[in-house]
Amino acid sequence: MLALAGCALLALLGFALFKLSRPQTIDSTNPNTKHQRQSGELMLYCASGMRAPMQKIVEDYATEYGVKVQLQFGGSNTLLSQIELSRSGDLFLAGDESYMSLAQRKGLLAEMLPLATMQATIVVPRDNPANVQGFADLLRDDLRVAIGNPDQAAIGKMVRDTLEKNQWEALAQAVTKRGVFQPTVVEVANSVRVGAVDAGVVWNATVAGDSLLALVAPPEFAKATAQVAIGVLTCSSQPTAALQFARFAAARDRGLKHFQSNGFHVLEGDRGSVSPELNFYCAVHRRDLGFIIDPLEKPEEVRVDTVYNGCGSLTAQMKDAFVAAGLPWRLGDRAAGDAHAQGATNHSVHATWPP
Repeated sequence: MLALAGCALLALLGFALFKLSRPQTIDSTNPNTKHQRQSGELMLYCASGMRAPMQKIVEDYATEYGVKVQLQFGGSNTLLSQIELSRSGDLFLAGDESYMSLAQRKGLLAEMLPLATMQATIVVPRDNPANVQGFADLLRDDLRVAIGNPDQAAIGKMVRDTLEKNQWEALAQAVTKRGVFQPTVVEVANSVRVGAVDAGVVWNATVAGDSLLALVAPPEFAKATAQVAIGVLTCSSQPTAALQFARFAAARDRGLKHFQSNGFHVLEGDRGSVSPELNFYCAVHRRDLGFIIDPLEKPEEVRVDTVYNGCGSLTAQMKDAFVAAGLPWRLGDRAAGDAHAQGATNHSVHATWPP
């Protein structure tokens, strides 16, 4: 009896530890789900299609830096509406850059970092019993189709915006009659997986590596490519910490590796560093450049290593950023400066002083 009780206690303890080790998540489609943020914890509104890589990134970040990030999942437009209404949270990751641009126009987004791209496609069960071969099949009377609601999910909006008007109207009519509009792309994939529909329209990354499903890439979706980006919200009470996490997610040896392993086409990122370093070769006195360096070193948490010397010496050493003094140098020696600049890093800033 004692042995049995001991095993039960160990099982309960193991389950509790497992739960504690997982990142906090909220499903925005469930109104009964609530969570009170702890002090120092970041809040990230995340499109459902990015659940797999972002959960891994959040776990890695907590392990490496001890900072917890609460994930709130939902359709991109649904999340954007929640941000606009609540004016709370720290970060936003949408399923398509159009939502990020909209957030910027609304004054909700301070800055954003690109992460990856993904492609709209048709998903069917692995053996494709309905023999779906292309877009025209989605309009068949005997086919049940699921797609993301264009007023909630990025996949639906992208397909609606990409297709010809008559094509979208025909597809929407077919889905309305025989299929289902889902609030998120993940729910579209699940509908196909469990046999509730015969086919669905998803991002290719949503079902990457799923042995139960297969993809059909119609030419009509060739231009339906979305860029995924993460942004810092203007309402964030801790924008520096939020930006540091965004940099971690966008680093090729940190966050981007998880996007790549989950089927996304990742964009070129920097090596992981929440506080990047910038080499600044300068022929102007620092007191004249405080308006440039101070905003980088303080709220942006960028370490600026400044080297002061003559213009000729500096161009020979130039690596990241260079400011020259005087009009003659700017005009007469521009070619020499450009030649040296070819060896600079991707984040080079070439400026002249005075402007």
